[in-house]
Amino acid sequence: MSSLPHANKLDLFDSSLYVYNHIPKLFETHLSAAGLELLQGMLTYDPSKRITVHPIALRHPYFDERPFPKEVGMMPTFPSQHDDMPPPPPPPPTTSVQREDHHFGRAFGGGHQVVVGNKKRKMV
Repeated sequence: MSSLPHANKLDLFDSSLYVYNHIPKLFETHLSAAGLELLQGMLTYDPSKRITVHPIALRHPYFDERPFPKEVGMMPTFPSQHDDMPPPPPPPPTTSVQREDHHFGRAFGGGHQVVVGNKKRKMV
C-alpha cells in the first residue's frame, strides 16, 4: 500500500494494522497455488504491478491445470436467483375438472368475436 501514489498523505491510515489480504485463506481450499497467484496478480492494488489480461495472464500456468476449459454448451446452467428479482409466480394448479371444462362456454353458444378487416365474425 505504501508504494501507491499519495499513500503517505493518508494521516489516519496505518498499514501495519491491516493484513495485506485474506485471499489465500479464503480460497486455499478452492484454488491451486497457481490459481491463487493469478487471482492475487489480478487484484493487486498498484496498477503498475497488476497482471494484465493480455498477454501475461492468458499464458499463466493456472490455465494449463485440470480441469481444462470447456465449451460453453458443456457448462451447467442454473436458474437466476438475483436478490432484486422477484421469484417467478408458481404455475396455477391444474385439476382434472379444469381440463374437462375448458370448452364450457362454447357448449352454450359462447365464444368471442374476431375482427377481420371491417367485419366482425362470431366464433362458436
